[in-house]
Amino acid sequence: MTSQIPQEIIERIRQECDLVDIVSGYVNLKKYGKNYQGLCPFHNEKTPSFNVSPDKQLYYCFGCGAGGDVFNFIEEIEKLNFVESCEKLANLIGLNFTRDHSNQDISEELKEKESIKKINKYAANFFRYVLLKTETGKKARSYLQERGLNKETIDNFYLGYAPDSWRGLSDFLMKKGFPEELLIKAGLSNQNKQGTNIYDRFRDRIIFPIANQRGEILGFGGRLLKENDKQPKYLNSPETPVFNKRKILYGLNLAFKNIRKEEQAIIVEGYTDVIASYQEGVPIAVASLGTSLTEEQARIIKYNTNKVLIAYDADSAGESATLRGLELLQTMGLHVMVCELPKEYDPDDYIQKFGAEKFKLEIMDQAKPLIEYQLRQAAKNKNLDSIEGKKEYVQEVIPIISKIRSAVERESYLSEISKYIDVSFESLQSEFRDYTRKQQKNSRKMDKNGADRNNKEKTANSKSISKRPKKIKAEEELLSLMLHYPEYISNIKKHLYAEDFNSDTFVFLTHRMYKMADENHEIAITKILDGVRQFPEVERVVTELSMKEFPEIDNVDKFINDCVYKIKETQIKKQKNELQRELSEINPEHEPDKYREVLERLQMYIKMEKTKQWTLEEGG
Repeated sequence: MTSQIPQEIIERIRQECDLVDIVSGYVNLKKYGKNYQGLCPFHNEKTPSFNVSPDKQLYYCFGCGAGGDVFNFIEEIEKLNFVESCEKLANLIGLNFTRDHSNQDISEELKEKESIKKINKYAANFFRYVLLKTETGKKARSYLQERGLNKETIDNFYLGYAPDSWRGLSDFLMKKGFPEELLIKAGLSNQNKQGTNIYDRFRDRIIFPIANQRGEILGFGGRLLKENDKQPKYLNSPETPVFNKRKILYGLNLAFKNIRKEEQAIIVEGYTDVIASYQEGVPIAVASLGTSLTEEQARIIKYNTNKVLIAYDADSAGESATLRGLELLQTMGLHVMVCELPKEYDPDDYIQKFGAEKFKLEIMDQAKPLIEYQLRQAAKNKNLDSIEGKKEYVQEVIPIISKIRSAVERESYLSEISKYIDVSFESLQSEFRDYTRKQQKNSRKMDKNGADRNNKEKTANSKSISKRPKKIKAEEELLSLMLHYPEYISNIKKHLYAEDFNSDTFVFLTHRMYKMADENHEIAITKILDGVRQFPEVERVVTELSMKEFPEIDNVDKFINDCVYKIKETQIKKQKNELQRELSEINPEHEPDKYREVLERLQMYIKMEKTKQWTLEEGG
């Protein structure tokens, strides 16, 4: 695969694409010693085990084993092959190698995605030009000014206007050489019922370009300038090969650096909520493009911060779908706080009327933990003076309380509920115990043939890891030494054949390094990775061993000898026992020469066992 891209292109991409910068576009990294750490984007975790080394330009997750260089990272995170990852990274540094080096491996799917991103950029420029430079855009400019948006904010969010015309954008894009099929696939144009013509999807709408965290425009949102009953007030791009609103948060491209700096994000509902917050000094707001948060959006937030404030308007915040989304954030390990806005207000309205400072002081700073909010929501529309109302309330809040891990916290909430509905604390405790017993009973039934078996497997795996043979440990230590200090390869080669290593992966990797040393090639980790890209397990081993810090060793020769002996110990003992047996069967009077030869070999193996030293010259 790599041979189809000139090596100088690969090297240039590697040199100009700093891995820490690239990964930071997806993961919230924090300095930790010589490396950077963050939550792994490839598996769900609560404690960071994902490490990036700026010196080695490698990443490795000690939780799931994902690792590699900048090419591997883009391949994994974007689901691309190697050639496609090279193309994407080349685009980031302004290097267009595909124009000069035709490449059949670049998939049609990737080409289509890149074409849609390109046409989206043209469309955004068209909408922006109409808004700012034409008489047609005058009423849209007036609308935005009435909303209090200044020129800098309009520029930052790349706002635009879709004219009230059936083919304004479509004709513009087709004149630029984009085919009708691509306009439809990008969600910018619709086809008429007869299938004979196309027309603009967005008409007479303020346009909000929707970008990913890296600033690539993936889709658009449009708000009607003049509301009517025939069309929805807000209209988004349909799902396309690059746009899926479940996987995107509006405004994240402008907010993520501030979110990481302030270590919290505020999630709002709409475009204007984000924009007003940003303009007035709350640059950590993002919009969920709907009130029901998805797992993909929760994961994006988690990559950037552990604390989330929710600022939906009063009506939306009470919806069950919204509450499920907030619980999702909590189950993923995020600290969730809920802001309570006065009725009839959303963040945009509140900031416009009262200003950002009051929004921070009276809304953000007064945010309540999610559980307190849920307990109050549960009380709505219930008559807590009646027995039936109290019963309904308790049945609704006990499952909420059961999710709290801290026993102290659980008791505190049960005590507050007891006072709130005038029911004894003991009665609530009894209800809580009954509920948890039922849940445990159901859980045991479900786990009987599934989870219990999985847990046994995990236990068995952990035991097998802890009892890892010293031979395997020694092999890993020698491989790690060769990767960190290739000058010792020739010394190790005097003691071991590549085939002396246990696994095919170790054998292959040792062969590769021995050969590179014999041919006087530069033995750098990046060069080794370039040569093993078609072997994922070898890549994984190289990355894992390279990312582990190699301890300082006073006597390297002794370290090598000790590792070699551990690798060959079983063979030495087996050979010694066979020679002892063979010697016992030889009559020294009848076969003195053979007896002497076997005895010398036996003495050599006894010496090896005693001194714990082995060389190929002696052991063969």
